[in-house]
Amino acid sequence: MTSVNVLGNGIDYTKWQGYTNVNNSQAKKTTNVTNTNYENDQFVSQGGETCTDGKDDGKIGLGSALWNTIKGIGKTAVNMVKGCFTGKDGKFSLGKTLLTAATAALCIAFPAVGLVACGIGAVSGAIQIGKGIYNAATADTDAEAKLAWQDIGGGALTTGLSVAGAKASYSAVMKTSTAGASAAGFSKTEIAELQSLGENCSAMGQLGKDASLLSKGAALVKDMTSSTVNQFGKIQTSVTSSLSTAKNVRAEVKELNQMRKANADALAKQAKGEPLTEAELKAISDWENLSASDFSEAALNKVNKQNTLESLKADLKEAQGTKNKAAVEEAKANLQEFKDANPNVVRKTANNIKENLTEGFDKIDEAADAWGMTKLNVTSAKFAQLKTNIYYLLRNKGIDLHSPIKSTINRLKVEEPELYAEYGYENILAVLETLAGTDAANQTL
Repeated sequence: MTSVNVLGNGIDYTKWQGYTNVNNSQAKKTTNVTNTNYENDQFVSQGGETCTDGKDDGKIGLGSALWNTIKGIGKTAVNMVKGCFTGKDGKFSLGKTLLTAATAALCIAFPAVGLVACGIGAVSGAIQIGKGIYNAATADTDAEAKLAWQDIGGGALTTGLSVAGAKASYSAVMKTSTAGASAAGFSKTEIAELQSLGENCSAMGQLGKDASLLSKGAALVKDMTSSTVNQFGKIQTSVTSSLSTAKNVRAEVKELNQMRKANADALAKQAKGEPLTEAELKAISDWENLSASDFSEAALNKVNKQNTLESLKADLKEAQGTKNKAAVEEAKANLQEFKDANPNVVRKTANNIKENLTEGFDKIDEAADAWGMTKLNVTSAKFAQLKTNIYYLLRNKGIDLHSPIKSTINRLKVEEPELYAEYGYENILAVLETLAGTDAANQTL
């Protein structure tokens, strides 16, 4: 019987307990098998970390600790950025992108929400640091110690960013809260005047230096509530005003376009020598004597840009009709230059947006590659090590290689989420497919 080599370095089937498909007599006939002791492989980190100082005792030295802290910061930063735009499968997700944008907008619009979110982030980061410190102190292997210091670095970045965000949000809450001034009996007009002068109208601002923690907590709650109510009112007023302005601009643009079309139609009729009606003569006169003061600047600019775009498109079409290469290239260049200078005139589609974002993702992937987080080459040593680790993991958990890959993936997602965080969905899927395929080949042979 010939067996397919499951792992890159060969397997001694005689040392496998509970592997029912190969017995001792079969193992003797197996080719390409080396007697290698795999016991130590059980302690190799699933993150690919190993002992590098010759003594696997959980002590890695100051230099290695600092490097792994920095590595943890880098991995966390990359995951934070990619997590804003990608789904569980690691691919771009428009829904996740919109959710990220909406969350950021919510925190900016309502500083109290940002303060709560940053507070949660700071606590989460502190817990991660504490976990890392404990794991570093109790590590039995160098791999465990390295991962622990990476946790410390990731937690430090999360905590630092959260604290910075919390400070900015707290400052914004104080500036937008009027709880203190309202409690003192000031009117809305007086409060607005005080704020314009830079006065602190918050409840926290009215407390003395010796105020108790309980008093400060109550004042902060009042300020967060007041800030949220005030911001909602401002946003509502702003949105109403913007909608009204946009509606007026649309109406003016429509009127201008109708006037322009009426003028063009009348001139075309005049060029043919046909008599013009009184309305057509008026259309020419109205367009020639158009007063800019009768329309908003926004409407005039929009119509002017639309006219320019249509004119440039017409120039390109005319050049293409002449089949003059130089004229076509010049017309294309003029049109593209106008589009680049006036992006709002060109209608954006979902594909345009996705293409623009792809450039940003390429840069993110370059950063991720520096931390070994991109798709692994199936012939690489790192992939072989990952394959070994996952194989032993499946054995220890009693997961049969004959199980459907989808069910195995779902189970590992729940029980071993760190695998996906470290290697990504594609790499785990590739390993499972390789192991399942090899096992199937062994059964056939």
